[in-house]
Amino acid sequence: NADEARYFASLVPLFNCLRLVIHGLSLTDDQSLIKSVTREGNPNIAIVSNLTATAVFTLTASKRIAHPNSPVVVFVPPFVLRLKTNRELLRGPLYYVAMLMLCALVFWRESPVGVICLAMMCGGDGVADIIGRKYGSSKIPYNQSKSWVGSISMFVSGFIISIGMLYYYSALGYLQLDWGYTMHRVAFISLVATVVESLPITMLIDDNISVPLASMLAAYLT
Repeated sequence: NADEARYFASLVPLFNCLRLVIHGLSLTDDQSLIKSVTREGNPNIAIVSNLTATAVFTLTASKRIAHPNSPVVVFVPPFVLRLKTNRELLRGPLYYVAMLMLCALVFWRESPVGVICLAMMCGGDGVADIIGRKYGSSKIPYNQSKSWVGSISMFVSGFIISIGMLYYYSALGYLQLDWGYTMHRVAFISLVATVVESLPITMLIDDNISVPLASMLAAYLT
């Protein structure tokens, strides 16, 4: 219960931040870390496993090709592909742990805002990605990389996890909540976070930044 507890707890995400930066800059190599925290399945990249471990990029629909389905193969040294993959650690995964640290330092156990933000980012967005990849055949009209089932699962799981975490902190005596008001408030925050996550703005701002920030803003506006 000491005031310094929040700083002690922040050491865990801080350690992971440093770890991601070190590997993201290719100062050292840990393939197990890269595979566990980066996303795979880029349809424009094919990796050929041979003695030279050569990577090839397949591009289609070029005006220089007689047949529209004919591929252009460009050979890339393995270290270039590895560097590209490592740099992914400096985006989504790094933003993720940075937000964990921010919420721990700013909100700690004194505000439900931090709990809801983390529940929406870790739980809601995480579940949406898993469900959307597996069952997301029906896409959202304004963003073909997102699906209806993914967004619905984000809203539902984000709401349930937020309420569950708030109940847990309340049972421990850290929060005193009016549950009728809290349920409506969390539903509104979950809706805002879900809408923001569904927008086609990933190239401008990562979901691991936009979702918690939108949750914070919605929480303060309600």
